[in-house]
Amino acid sequence: MAVIDLGQNPADWPGDDQGRVMRDYLDPCCLPPLHRPLQAKPKTPLLIGLHDRAGADWMKQNKLKGVCLVLAQVQDQPVQLDFSHLANAGITVLLRIGYGYADGTGTMPQPDRLAAFEDAVAQTLNTAQGVTATHFCNEINNASEAPGWNPALNAPGPHYFR
Repeated sequence: MAVIDLGQNPADWPGDDQGRVMRDYLDPCCLPPLHRPLQAKPKTPLLIGLHDRAGADWMKQNKLKGVCLVLAQVQDQPVQLDFSHLANAGITVLLRIGYGYADGTGTMPQPDRLAAFEDAVAQTLNTAQGVTATHFCNEINNASEAPGWNPALNAPGPHYFR
C-alpha cells in the first residue's frame, strides 16, 4: 500500500489519478475527493499508545512518552486509582471505566444496580489521580457488552432492549 502525507501536500491526492489508485491501493473506493484536506495541516507530534496498565508500565520503564488506555472495573463501591507515576513520566492516561466486560457482566449494570454504579463511578473519578480523560463504559450499543449476555448463545441479556 502506498504512503502519502496529505497533511503536508494536499495537492498529492491519489484519487485524482485512477491509474495510481488502481496500482497502489487495496481499496480504491476509500479515496473520494471529499476526504481531501483543504490545506496543509500543522505538524503534530507522533504519540505512541499502548493498551492496559502493563503497556503504560513498559513505556515508563523504557522512558517513552505517549498515551495509554487503562481499563478499570467499578461496580457498587468506588475504586482507588492512582496513575500519577505514569502522568509524571509523560504518559497520558485515558481511563475506560465500566461495570464489567463482554462476559455477561456488561459494561453497564442491570437497571436495578445503575444508581449504585453511577455513584461509585463518580466517587472513583473524583479521587482518581493522573487521569487525563475518561471513557465511560464501552460499546453500550453492542449486545455482547450488555448485562446478561450469554456467550454460549451469542444472545443479549433481557436488559439490552429496554
